[in-house]
Amino acid sequence: MADIVTIPNRATIYELDIDIHNKTLLHPVYSKQYEDGSRFIKAKLWDDGIPYPILSTDTIYFAGTKNGNKGNLATTVDTSDYIFGIDTDGCIIYQIRPNDTFTESSYEAEFRVLDVDNHLKATPKMKMFIEKSALQDSTPVTVDDGSVVVDLVSTTNEAKIVVDEFYKVAADHFGINDSIISTLTAWSSNKINNLYANLYDRMGLMPVDGGTFFEEYVDWTADAGTF
Repeated sequence: MADIVTIPNRATIYELDIDIHNKTLLHPVYSKQYEDGSRFIKAKLWDDGIPYPILSTDTIYFAGTKNGNKGNLATTVDTSDYIFGIDTDGCIIYQIRPNDTFTESSYEAEFRVLDVDNHLKATPKMKMFIEKSALQDSTPVTVDDGSVVVDLVSTTNEAKIVVDEFYKVAADHFGINDSIISTLTAWSSNKINNLYANLYDRMGLMPVDGGTFFEEYVDWTADAGTF
């Protein structure tokens, strides 16, 4: 089934006129590698020059094959996370998903329309032009001194010192025994290790040789439970 949907503000929209009799023209749709949900396809179907509206009882598929023989399929049956349906004029509305852009090369795609009688009709192909990102997910990122990330790491180091001093004062003035100190120290150290891990993960960084705080991060991970 195809629900009535609307395109949100500030979206980039590719309006396509696709005649189901035209088997040669490729309709270009541009996107950038790793893009997520910011671009939409609005496709108006024609039948030899006559409008061919999609009905709410139809099921629509977006289908293609990416480089490496990787199939790509989306359907209006499962639209929990992304917008896929029709507008009030019977045009297909499709939100380009991460799975559509997670590739380093362009590929061909098409819409398929399945009616209530299980008759399937496929459109002529579209050309999905996917421009390769300037930074690949697998590329390690190094950070120069004075950057925001370095500042965040320095703040985390300061938090570690505060925690260390807290337990030292508690031991000196309140008589907390060594066993409790050891337990609390291991617990707080683990929390700080997790903070570092989340910091690097969120910033898209990977530990690499040569950076001092990266080396600290590696050592802390290896020696979890200690300062």
